[in-house]
Amino acid sequence: MGNFLGYVNPWQKGKWDKKILSDRAYRFNEIVKLPLAEKIRITNDLILIAKKNIDGPLSLACSFGKDSVVMLHLVKKFIPDITIVFNDTGVEYQETMELRDLLIDLWGLNVVELHPKPNNQYFRLMRRYGFPGTVRAKQQGGHTPKCCFYLKEKPMIDYVKENKIKGIFVGLMGSESVNRRSVAIRYGSMHYTVQPWHCYKIWPIIHWTDDDIWEYHDLHDIPRNKAYEKYNINRTGCATCTNFLDWEIVMEKWNPKMYARIKKMMRDFEKEDNALEKWI
Repeated sequence: MGNFLGYVNPWQKGKWDKKILSDRAYRFNEIVKLPLAEKIRITNDLILIAKKNIDGPLSLACSFGKDSVVMLHLVKKFIPDITIVFNDTGVEYQETMELRDLLIDLWGLNVVELHPKPNNQYFRLMRRYGFPGTVRAKQQGGHTPKCCFYLKEKPMIDYVKENKIKGIFVGLMGSESVNRRSVAIRYGSMHYTVQPWHCYKIWPIIHWTDDDIWEYHDLHDIPRNKAYEKYNINRTGCATCTNFLDWEIVMEKWNPKMYARIKKMMRDFEKEDNALEKWI
């Protein structure tokens, strides 16, 4: 199995080969420029390659945001009975839950709902590790916020292991950030990941853009998550997320009481950390 960015592994002799990465970056940029119809063809080909060549159960991770819903619509055309895995973090937008329920009925989805362990519920994680973007959280180190790991990634890893899943469709897009574009170029649209997943990750819309996503919604009359328009956001996920630039504006509009609670917790944590630092 290969991917649409080339078959040559850019990891050579213990390091990334700059020439191979440069070639893959060029190829990735060229695909991004293609019209939507051509991107759909490429995506369909990838889905069929995964279906034909991955020997074992396949699942699809869906947050019921705009990107993963488009991916779901595309994949279901070829794998209609695929299991949809939804991570209910406990702090989702109500509009996300409403869209989930609507599409379960409308499209006849087989949805498995995952939950964090009681000790890893949102506010317990915030007390333990701090709110993303704050000093307490930054002291924990790592690229992924602890809450993202324990609320989303860990339940999914456990699900994959317990159900012997061999391939997961994920709605990752390279256009979302510099880091995701880098990941797309390095690993391609389908790759096998060892620790801790031990399965294939398939990114069917890795070369799509937000414009492509909304155009596809319109072409196929796909119901939209109302949170985008209601709160003027371009991402869904956890409604209590503090790890993006305008989180305060968004959260105060979404839930003023929750916003006030989180701001108070941040101030309290800062006082605790300062007091501890003086004591040490």
